[in-house]
Amino acid sequence: MRLLVLLLFGGFMQLSANTYAQQVTLRGKDMPFSKVLDAIRQQTDYEVMVGLPSLKLARPVSVDANGLSLEAFLKEIIKGQPFTYKIEEGTVILKVRDEMMSQKITLSEKKVPIQKVFDKISTQTGYDFLFSDDILKDARPISIEVTNAELKFVLNQIFEGQPLEYAIEDKSIVVSKKAASIIKFRTALAFPITVSGRVTDSTGTPLIGATIKTKDLSVLSDKEGNFSITAEIGSQVTISFIGYVTYTFGVMDNLPFQNITLHGASSKLEEVKITVNTGYQQLPKERATGSFDLIDNKILNRSVSTDILSRLDGIASGVFFNKNKTGNDPTISIRGRSTLFANTDPLIVLDNFPYDGDPNNINPNYIESITILKDAAAASIWGVRAGNGVIVLTTKKGKYNQKPKVSFNSNITISGKPNLYSVPQLSSAEFIELEKYLFSKGYYNIYLKYLPKNPESPVVDILDERQRGIISAQDSAIQLGALVNNDIRKDELKYLYRKPINQQYNISINGGGDNNQYYYSIGYDHNTLSSIPNSDNRITLIARNNYLLVNKKLEISTDLNYTKRVSYSSTNSFGASFPYLRLADDKGRPLVGYNSSYRQNFLDTAGSGHLLNWQYSPLDEINAKDNISTTVEYRANITANYKILKSLNFLASYQYTKGSQGNVGDHSENSYYVRNLINQYSQVDYVTGEVTRPIPLGDILSRMNNEYSINYGRAQLNFQNHSEKHSFNALAGFEIRNYNSNSYSFNQYGYDPATATSLNVNYNQLYSSFVNGQDSFIPSPPEASYTIDNVISYFSNAEYTYLNKYSISGSVRRDESNIFGVNANLKGVPLWSLGLSWKLSNENWFKNIIDFPDLRVRLTDGYNGNIIKSLSAYTTANVDNNAGGSPFGAPVDYIVNPPNPSLSWEKVHILNAGLDFFTQNKIFSGSIDFYKKKGVNLIGSTPIAPQTGVDRVTENTSSVMTKGIDLMLNTININNKFSWKTTFFANYVRDKILDNQNSLGAIINYVNQNYSSPMVGRPYSAIYSFPSGPLDNKGNPQGYLDGQLSENYSAILNSTNTNELKYNGPATPTFYGSVLNSFGYKNFSLSFNIIYKGGYYFRRGSYVLNANNYKQADYDLRWQKPGDETHTIVPTSIYPVDGSRNTFFLSSDKLVLKGDNVRLKDIQASYTITGNKQFNPWFSSIQIYAYVSNINYILWSANKLNLDPDFVQNGSYALKTPGSYSLGLRCNF
Repeated sequence: MRLLVLLLFGGFMQLSANTYAQQVTLRGKDMPFSKVLDAIRQQTDYEVMVGLPSLKLARPVSVDANGLSLEAFLKEIIKGQPFTYKIEEGTVILKVRDEMMSQKITLSEKKVPIQKVFDKISTQTGYDFLFSDDILKDARPISIEVTNAELKFVLNQIFEGQPLEYAIEDKSIVVSKKAASIIKFRTALAFPITVSGRVTDSTGTPLIGATIKTKDLSVLSDKEGNFSITAEIGSQVTISFIGYVTYTFGVMDNLPFQNITLHGASSKLEEVKITVNTGYQQLPKERATGSFDLIDNKILNRSVSTDILSRLDGIASGVFFNKNKTGNDPTISIRGRSTLFANTDPLIVLDNFPYDGDPNNINPNYIESITILKDAAAASIWGVRAGNGVIVLTTKKGKYNQKPKVSFNSNITISGKPNLYSVPQLSSAEFIELEKYLFSKGYYNIYLKYLPKNPESPVVDILDERQRGIISAQDSAIQLGALVNNDIRKDELKYLYRKPINQQYNISINGGGDNNQYYYSIGYDHNTLSSIPNSDNRITLIARNNYLLVNKKLEISTDLNYTKRVSYSSTNSFGASFPYLRLADDKGRPLVGYNSSYRQNFLDTAGSGHLLNWQYSPLDEINAKDNISTTVEYRANITANYKILKSLNFLASYQYTKGSQGNVGDHSENSYYVRNLINQYSQVDYVTGEVTRPIPLGDILSRMNNEYSINYGRAQLNFQNHSEKHSFNALAGFEIRNYNSNSYSFNQYGYDPATATSLNVNYNQLYSSFVNGQDSFIPSPPEASYTIDNVISYFSNAEYTYLNKYSISGSVRRDESNIFGVNANLKGVPLWSLGLSWKLSNENWFKNIIDFPDLRVRLTDGYNGNIIKSLSAYTTANVDNNAGGSPFGAPVDYIVNPPNPSLSWEKVHILNAGLDFFTQNKIFSGSIDFYKKKGVNLIGSTPIAPQTGVDRVTENTSSVMTKGIDLMLNTININNKFSWKTTFFANYVRDKILDNQNSLGAIINYVNQNYSSPMVGRPYSAIYSFPSGPLDNKGNPQGYLDGQLSENYSAILNSTNTNELKYNGPATPTFYGSVLNSFGYKNFSLSFNIIYKGGYYFRRGSYVLNANNYKQADYDLRWQKPGDETHTIVPTSIYPVDGSRNTFFLSSDKLVLKGDNVRLKDIQASYTITGNKQFNPWFSSIQIYAYVSNINYILWSANKLNLDPDFVQNGSYALKTPGSYSLGLRCNF
């Protein structure tokens, strides 16, 4: 913390020391001219304007300037360049010299748009064409054939017969509409008219204070961008604004209102290169052969959340969020499944290092962008941890030669209480009727007679007392009638839940000087959770600095991160066993509630008054805020990057991470948990009244703690060499990783919080239970464990591009671990990738077919890896110190897995073919990828001869195949004052088990848990069911056995013939995607996201006779009389209860439904006020934003029961997530 404070203090001191005079410092040889111009922009207040065609004529620059004035710097860099310059209105304007403009022009075009001809002339001559957006709409196509012709000759041919004319002004060609002859006449008379219009930028935002000039007058646009000026017919009006390309038009009679759009100067420069971050290097996306998905800061900030990963839901191609997980499904899946039983989570990379902490610790305000690596070429550089894809988080940082920028973001999110009524259940009256039916059949007799201490429901107690004559029939009816009107959900909503409120605050400052850059930030989150009294708080700090040393050859980067998260909760929870219970009386006073452990008449007499109070009051227990969970994490990074040669640099980096996750639960001596545990082990001498308590009086303090530390070091050489025809990037290096973790847990009995002391107990002695007389040990003896994981890796990667058309890439990596493999050749695994790309849009022959500015095909192949860290090739066992299975009470070792020297790493073979494209002005852009990945050498369970001492062993015996398509399309539908853009994602993915040696035996096991050993030829998440016929005339369900209708339910369930099963389909969607529409008008923006999922199934719940479960659907739809079988599928209730019958019905195909649905996911709106030095000198922008999420409004569903598949799984219903409403403020100063 001291170091963090010093860094923060030093950063603020350096801010006051930085000066920003109009001076430029730059050293370098053979630098691109565009980089030199960027230095002017970054180090001065001046903008630089130069046309893209002109910039292509520039030569590399070598300069050694230290604090030169802007004028002197310009004179230095302009030497030998084909430019002249002038400075006006805070802008440096570069124009091509006259002698450069005399180049000859060669054209061969047939019926092409006139703008295409303009572009080719600009490329050959350096002249810039200036015209308004709509002036070319009436122009006719051009056909021209010239060789080495003069500029004016070519222009005259182009404009012949066109409704346009041109004028060469100041090295630019101004295009305007031709004036009528009457206008020429009135121009000769110098007839003045009033010209009115409005000036906006390309988004439709008014440009306040734009300069409108004629030869005699000059005015400024108002706050709406409007202007009015008097000008003579035939004269020229010029519109200019700092940072935008100047626009000029001619004045004519009856000139309409001028809607003028100025384009940013950057639009006339080289297109901004999109780079992808792999965690090892940053590559231009146009040269990367792999499959990447880049999510920028604007899209990330569209949603509001306290974590970063949830923001990817619905905005990333190939990324799926599992709402209903099957088996070991991950929460986030990238391109489906590649393993069966190993780790399924994608690797998270933060600040170029794998992140092993809790992703919820990452403050989303610190993230600048996210890159998702999806295929082998993209992800194989990460080796055995990349088999499930890689999510690379790039954090924010400062910039060299940038003034301090302060950013503030705050938001509040309010959600609704959970909708307890979204889960179907029997009403109190219905469940009481059910209990009365079962009581009349004698269902409870055995429990009442032989297990009198076991709990029974209030209804059963009333019925039992009436049967035994303790209460009258009238009293029984009154008591049952009082219960009929109760609904536990009312009390739960009133006393156990509240509307959660999340508050988020973050402030940061960043900038830099000539030799340093910095970024400091602090964030605070305060979350009041839905369950009373739970809350969660988080504080995050970050201090990041970069320094240039040794004549800027050496860059040192330091990064300090601190996160502390504290959660408060109750150690007790409440789950209602019956629908008619109450938590408080009519005046809100806590009631002694139903005890789920003991019957009330036992509690009333137990111990004859010698024991502690054994009554249970749920509200008193739950309101105790006695559990504290604390997570603390420190991360420190240091990186040194030394430039050995112009094209070669050496990078060394080190990260140290230390974290802890602790939980302390102080169970008060007055809590039911403590009273119950003490009473269970107490022994009463009824003669003397003495009570022996092996567990002493006092609090019980439960402690659990897990600590981990990670040392991660990396050294690599980077080589880059770029020329006009060739581009080559390569890196090679090694890294070492040491992961240490240890955990412990224990209870302190008889704890006194005032003195922090406790009393010893004997964990090794058996004590007789007061309740049932059985012997047992005192629970929760001290336990400890530790893990050491050492990994060393070697890696290299190279990429070569020729003529900016053809690219090839390759990578190799080898990982070795101490916890895996016995033989040296099995301790490590070699992984590789190969990629190719071809930029077809740069081929002249292709341009004659389709003239796309960018169209590129990609092909990659290679291997990633995976591992189960809990598995070893050596014998592994669990030690149980409290071994109930040992007749002597001695510790027992349980074999987890016998030795297997041949055990090796899992591998994932990935083949990917892709296409990237965009049309003119990116009106239409996108990508499509076809992929196939095969998980081989997968770890699975195999039967083994029982004579070995175990019945199965873990081996590399399984494989799985996944195929899919990722499609992303972006369209700019409208782009003027009102804008409308659409992003469309469509993803298809399907997996199939190729090999699995283990069988589940009875086919009911495939219905209940296929994922534990999935059937070959089907998906991992396959849903199976029993084919069923209609109910018979007695209301019984009917299945099929050997192809015939049958009611032999036990035989159906225990059959081993898998052909008797019906395969419905996968539980995971096979196609999914989203449609994000974004609208803009002036400073206002609105967007909404619609997501869809299809090609999957889910199993809903229904009613079967069950005395212990009132949360069931379809009670009112059950068969009750002959003829009901024609309109219901729900069987009648029979007694005695037939468990096999119930299981068969709940597993039948009648309850499996298609899950396909389309829903509105979220809505976002914002209003942005852009800063202007004249009107808003204190800030650059202020944005007010609102966000609505968890809408869960289903627009269409394949099932007609109005069931939301996101909240129904395996026959169970979950509470629907309530809607959330966020309001926030984002300021940049």
